[in-house]
Amino acid sequence: MRTPDARAKSDRSSRLAHDRVARGRHKQETLLRALARRLRVDGQLPVLRKRPVKDEKPDPGSVRSIVVWLLAPLGDTLFALPAVRALRRAFPHTRITGVCWASNRPLLETNPDLDDLVVCSNSADLPRVFAILQGQAVDLSIGLSNVGSYLCALHSGTRRVGFHAEGLGWLWDFSFTENLEGHAIDYCLAVVESLGVDIRGIDRRPQVFLTPEDREWADNWLLQHGWQPGQLLVAVHPGGSHFAAKRWPLPRFAELITRLHADPNRQVVIVGGQDDRRLAEVILQHLTGVRQPWVAAGEARLRQTAALFARCQVMVGNDSGPVHLAAAMQTPAVALFGPTSPANFSPYGSEHQVLWKGELLSCSPCFRFLGGIQQYWPRQLRPGCRRECMQLITVHEVLLAIERALAARVSAGAVQEHEYS
Repeated sequence: MRTPDARAKSDRSSRLAHDRVARGRHKQETLLRALARRLRVDGQLPVLRKRPVKDEKPDPGSVRSIVVWLLAPLGDTLFALPAVRALRRAFPHTRITGVCWASNRPLLETNPDLDDLVVCSNSADLPRVFAILQGQAVDLSIGLSNVGSYLCALHSGTRRVGFHAEGLGWLWDFSFTENLEGHAIDYCLAVVESLGVDIRGIDRRPQVFLTPEDREWADNWLLQHGWQPGQLLVAVHPGGSHFAAKRWPLPRFAELITRLHADPNRQVVIVGGQDDRRLAEVILQHLTGVRQPWVAAGEARLRQTAALFARCQVMVGNDSGPVHLAAAMQTPAVALFGPTSPANFSPYGSEHQVLWKGELLSCSPCFRFLGGIQQYWPRQLRPGCRRECMQLITVHEVLLAIERALAARVSAGAVQEHEYS
C-alpha cells in the first residue's frame, strides 16, 4: 500500500505531466492558428478540435485519393520514399498525389509510386498550393515530413495522420507509437502502418529513378573531363545546406583529396549544389598537389548528380542529402556525423561507413530528431561551441573508411583493390 506521501508525490507528477501536455498542445494550437492565417484558412478552425482516434482502418477498395505531404529537404524526402512505396503496395488502385517543394521535385517526378505532384515553389506559394488541395476530394491526407505534417493537420474534410512533431499527435485520426531513437525511414513507415498498411517485406532502401538522359549527361560530363573506364572515381560533398555545424573543415577535405590523388588511378569529383561550388573553390585554394579534382558542384542537376554517383566507387560527405542520394544509387558512402545522431539519419545499408565522435562528447548529438528549428544554430544553444564533434574526425580515419568501403566492393567483384601505405 502506498503511503500518503507517495500518493501525493504521484499526484503531483501526474499533474505536472498533464500540465506539460496542455502547454505543448496550447503551443501547437497557437502555431497552427498562425499558419492557418498565413494560408488564409477561414472559419473557426474546427480542424484543431480533438479528434478521437478510430480503431477501423481505411478500406483500400474505397479509398480513391491520397495526398502525401513531402515538403522536405533532400535527405528527408529520400527517407519518406519507402513509406510511399508501402502505400502504393497497399492501395494499388488509388490516386496518390505528392506535395513537394520545387527543390525536391526531381526526386519525385520520376517515381512510379506517385500518380501526380503538386509543386510549391517556396513558402510564399503555400496558400495557393493549400487551396488546391483543400478544394479536392481527398480520402486520406498523410504527412511524411515535418513541415508537411503541419499542413496536413490543417487539411480538413479528410482523415489524416502524420508526424507527431512535438505535439501534433492529438489531431490525427490514426495512432502510432513514435520512436525518436530509431531511423527516420522507420518513423515514416510507422506513420503509414497506422493506416493498416503491411510494411513487412518493404525494401527500406530509398530509390531514385533516373531517365536515360540523366545517365547520358553524367557519362558525357565524365568523358569531357578525361574519365577512362576502369578509373576509380571518388565523389566528395563538402557542404550541408542550412546547417554549417555539420560540415567537416574544408582544409581536411583538401588534405583528403591530396592523399587520394597520390594514387594516379583515383580521381575525385566534388559534387553539390550552387552553394557548394563556393566551398569547392575554397578547397581548390588549399590543395597542395598539381592534379585537380573535377568540380560538378553547381553544374550537375539533382538526378544528374545521382547519375554521377552511379559511376563512382565510393562517396564521402557530411550528414546531408547527397550522402543519402549516393546510398540510393547503391554507391557506398562514408558519412561524417557530428551534431546529428547516426541512429536517426545514417545512410541506410550495411555497406556504408559512418564516422561519429558523439560517444566522446557530452554535447553530441545536439540536434534532436523532430525538434525545433532553433536546433539549426547549435552555437546559440551552446555558446562557445567549436564544433569539436566534426573537428575530432581525422583525415586518416576517413581514408581508412574509404578503404573499407572499397574492400566491400572488391568482395563483390566491383573494383580493383587499392591500399594506402
